[in-house]
Amino acid sequence: MTKLDISSTNVTNRHLLHLVTHAPALKSLNISSNISITDDARMPVAALTKLSSLHLGGTAFTIPGLRLLVYALPPSCELATIPQGCLAYLNDRGQQYAVAIPPGYAQDPRQVPGLTIPALRRNLALHRSCNKRVQIAGNRIELIERLRSILCGRVADRKLANSMCQSRNSNPESMLGNVLRTGKPLENF
Repeated sequence: MTKLDISSTNVTNRHLLHLVTHAPALKSLNISSNISITDDARMPVAALTKLSSLHLGGTAFTIPGLRLLVYALPPSCELATIPQGCLAYLNDRGQQYAVAIPPGYAQDPRQVPGLTIPALRRNLALHRSCNKRVQIAGNRIELIERLRSILCGRVADRKLANSMCQSRNSNPESMLGNVLRTGKPLENF
């Protein structure tokens, strides 16, 4: 069996554990509209190493769970659908952090520990211009952790959006105007 649609069947995370042992060759899995599927399902789903299409719309997955899942899935796996709240977050992520980072600002979280305190504050101020909850005060360790957290989320969100774009022959850079199941365009990164 390579394709399985168990949407709207009240499947739980525990059921997925059994599924993985009995159908490890699955290429397409639809578990949408099963509200008992949570972020904890990422481990059994990630064990499906041949997976190329995954439907998660209508589950209880969250952005933090999807961020972890997207790194655990095979690189060619497309997230065909995701929960509405997660899609809304991706569409509105420009309210969480700076989506377009100009030259001279850190984009890679690995760069952050080498930044000076003024550079850390300048980078955080860029993200604060989009999200007033971003704090630019604190000691060096706090500033490093804050900026690294923002940039790690940004990188993971980009990977998440990329995994949604694979079968659409698109990329997040050119998604403006391309509607992803909500009627709202996915903004540029």
